[in-house]
Amino acid sequence: MSKKPPANTTTETRPPAEYIPYFTGLFGDASRVANSQGDPYGGQFLAPTQSQSYDALGAKEGVARGLFGAGDTLGQLGQAQASGAFLNSNPYLQQAINQSLMPAIQNFTGNVMPQFNSDAINSGAFKGSSARDFGAASLGGQFGRDLLGTASQIGFENYANERQLQQNSGQLLDQSARLNQLGPELLSQVGLGYQDIFQRMLDEQLLQYQEQQQAPWRPLNQYASILQGQDIGSTMTQFGQQPSALAGGITGALAGGQLGATAGSASGVTNGGVYGGLLGAAGGAAAGAWG
Repeated sequence: MSKKPPANTTTETRPPAEYIPYFTGLFGDASRVANSQGDPYGGQFLAPTQSQSYDALGAKEGVARGLFGAGDTLGQLGQAQASGAFLNSNPYLQQAINQSLMPAIQNFTGNVMPQFNSDAINSGAFKGSSARDFGAASLGGQFGRDLLGTASQIGFENYANERQLQQNSGQLLDQSARLNQLGPELLSQVGLGYQDIFQRMLDEQLLQYQEQQQAPWRPLNQYASILQGQDIGSTMTQFGQQPSALAGGITGALAGGQLGATAGSASGVTNGGVYGGLLGAAGGAAAGAWG
């Protein structure tokens, strides 16, 4: 027994008749709202940069440029010490030795030798006698050896000190490098400050551009919010979790109107935004009500 093919069933869905007047009025409302021009905000979005900011950056730049090469002198000293330039050629060493020996020389010439001569005369050793000359020579020789020992000790201590400085010269070079970095680092901060000011100018231009682009659609968005019961101002109306066929049709008309107006304007057709909005609204309303 052969099976009969299943019968085709066609179901046609139409919006309820009582909704048709709403859709008819909705198309006109969607078209008017979609093609209305919202007024863009004409003021600034970001506070302007004050003159004090420019003054502060200018002063900071002057300080930064004044610090360039701040560690050069210290670096030169560190390099000289590292090379051992002062180990045997300290320009202040001889002066230091003379200052150290001066009290001993003054005491020898002012006290020791006069006392020696006085004692020699009292003992009968007059000037020119061999005993007196021998005693004076011995006394002067010892005094010379004492001076030489003192000077050698000062020279040795100076060498040891310079040797220690030579070993620590790396610290001077490091400090020199750090000082020489102060100027560039501070100047870099000044550059970032100017960059931030210029970036704010670009941000302001971008916000102005976005405002010009978004302002024409603002009435349509507000209209859609009212129809959907979304929050407007300080009140909110909630009609339920699932939108009705009427709300779906209205929302679809608004969305279709916006898309159609955009496509029509982009195509360059005269009044394309109006006609595109109407066609899009009609299609969106039908899809929203029947789907």
